Amino acid sequence: RVLFRSSFYSDNSYINNTNHCCMTDKTHDDANHSITITGWNDNYPAENFNETCRPKNNGAWLVKNSWGDNWQDNGYFWLSYEDSSLCEFSTFEFAPSDNFDTNYQYDSFMPARYMSASDETDSPSYIANVFTASDEQMIDAVSTYFVAPQTTYEVTIYTDLKDKSNPSSGKASSVTKGTSDMTGYFTIHLDKGVKVKKNSDFSAVVKLYCAKEKYIIPVETNLSFIDRNNGSTYEAFSAATYQQIQKYTAKNQSFFSEDGKSWSDTCDTSFTYSDDEKNTTISNIETAYGSKVAEKYKKYAETCDLTVTIGNISLKAFGNNVNKVDFSHSLPDIPLDESVALSSESGSAIKYSLNDGDFTDYSSPIKITSDTKITATCDDKTFYTKSFEPAAAEFGSLSCKTDEGL
Repeated sequence: RVLFRSSFYSDNSYINNTNHCCMTDKTHDDANHSITITGWNDNYPAENFNETCRPKNNGAWLVKNSWGDNWQDNGYFWLSYEDSSLCEFSTFEFAPSDNFDTNYQYDSFMPARYMSASDETDSPSYIANVFTASDEQMIDAVSTYFVAPQTTYEVTIYTDLKDKSNPSSGKASSVTKGTSDMTGYFTIHLDKGVKVKKNSDFSAVVKLYCAKEKYIIPVETNLSFIDRNNGSTYEAFSAATYQQIQKYTAKNQSFFSEDGKSWSDTCDTSFTYSDDEKNTTISNIETAYGSKVAEKYKKYAETCDLTVTIGNISLKAFGNNVNKVDFSHSLPDIPLDESVALSSESGSAIKYSLNDGDFTDYSSPIKITSDTKITATCDDKTFYTKSFEPAAAEFGSLSCKTDEGL
């Protein structure tokens, strides 16, 4: 399942309320509203748009807005392909929530800033999070953000850590390598799952390198003016408040390194702006929000340092029960030329039943010829169930042309 997100300039004066469509003549810099693109029509008539701002050609995106079902056409409207404010395209590809049994994570907020572990320009950065296994599991994947295309990554899982303050103090797994051609948040499936013991400490370590971008570590941050005399904090436009970073970040959780051996804990790390950097920031605030807002921050600057406080690194690990049964298909619709295959995390023999019938030994993929519920187990204790049906072509609508019209 895929969703497409974008931004555009939203103003009711550009909307045709009869045809539920919109076309603006604004620019990317004017974009002020996020939307979800759910479809398109290359033949959507140009004449449907307002005469004062009408595209030259047919074609429009079908857009789902966020203002409820009572707005326009049940919450939807058409946005011209030629709208010049349309920008910031991104896609969201969703996977079934039962792909993994456990999500190990610390990050609670978006990584509004990116950092580098090294002062050198052409140098990799290492990131790591240390977790405690909730059960005996196989770590099958990790996920993180990539800020620049053509970023290479190397993922290693260290098990049975000897020292929680050193993410590489355990037994190293085989390395999963790759390159991200796109920016955004991605799940990386390990070439081979790594077994962890219940209540043992393990780490997910990722080596990142991009030849064109130095700052590639995704990390939660807060930017605040902190009073040098009494420690009072004054927020300066951050995705997370100073109090939130302090509350949700702890020692021995997130680390960064320039060599993968000597590690820095994010809890021990902060950055204070120089006077010139502080003045530049206030100048930018004045440009964006006006002199009245900037005056407040100029007052703070007299007795405060402008400081970036570091939170957790945006890096997750995903675990599965060692006796989990995996299904080759996640979605219920199975093409006629495909079958559902079963496999186990541990490689153990699998038993399965169809539609709550008797269990039998699994030996080959299961053909889906009718609505079928498959229940499978490899330990007679933990059972996994999915329902499937044969995929079939469906008409959304069917029209024919007659003498009276369509």
